[in-house]
Amino acid sequence: RGYQVGLVVNPDVAAVDDDVRGSVRWAANSVTIELRLTGPADGAAGKSNILNSHRQGTAERREDDNQPANVETSSPELQVTEDAKKLALAIAGAGLDKKAAGVEIIDVCGKVDYADLLVLMTGRSDRHVHAIAKGVQRDLKREHGTAPLSVEGMTASSWVLIDYNDVVVHVFQQQARLFYDLEGLWLDAGRVSVPDPPDRGGHQ
Repeated sequence: RGYQVGLVVNPDVAAVDDDVRGSVRWAANSVTIELRLTGPADGAAGKSNILNSHRQGTAERREDDNQPANVETSSPELQVTEDAKKLALAIAGAGLDKKAAGVEIIDVCGKVDYADLLVLMTGRSDRHVHAIAKGVQRDLKREHGTAPLSVEGMTASSWVLIDYNDVVVHVFQQQARLFYDLEGLWLDAGRVSVPDPPDRGGHQ
């Protein structure tokens, strides 16, 4: 089963992330791969690599789904380590402390080679996204002694990516989160339950 590929020049993408100037669209299944064609070095290349890996994992799962029932395609199932899970939950908690919305942890262990867990969250504006990303880094450093390997997208703050090796954090503005739809791309992946934010007794 093949897919038709077309190149689409889409200037509207700049409204979502000004590091991106073009897109390649898989027309058969409406999956979009964003490529860094031009722009400053504020994380665009790293984000594009991660998006490409997302699409590659999705395509591989489709190929597996189309294999005959008697063809063995599975490999030994990998498990997320407890350390990675604790780190992801700490990140989720830090985001909730900064009033992040839509906090979700996606288990991609064994599906991609750059992380075991993705933590997604949304801010109300570029300033809020920036504050959430800074707060996550500060809390993780202070309370867990953990610093990220890299941070991308802080300048525009429409989508900030924080790489903690086994855990990759995506802090979006709502428009960017809907556009890239990482939840939809990993619809078949497991989720880690995120505890409700602590009750502050109605205090502001």
